[in-house]
Amino acid sequence: MLTKKLPARLNTQKAADYLGVPKTFLERDRFEAGQSGTPPKVPFLRFGRRTILYNVSDLDMYLSSSRIA
Repeated sequence: MLTKKLPARLNTQKAADYLGVPKTFLERDRFEAGQSGTPPKVPFLRFGRRTILYNVSDLDMYLSSSRIA
């Protein structure tokens, strides 16, 4: 059985799909962090002005920290 390996980094849409949230959740998280000067809830990488990527390991840590029970 073949399984598709996930890349180490995902763009905003694929990261949102991975987390099961709308793309706007991640966009708003980045915007609010920039406005308030606090770190974002979900860490990201910025390359240049427009390229945003998320490490899958950071997404997994966010999911683990958001777990309630």
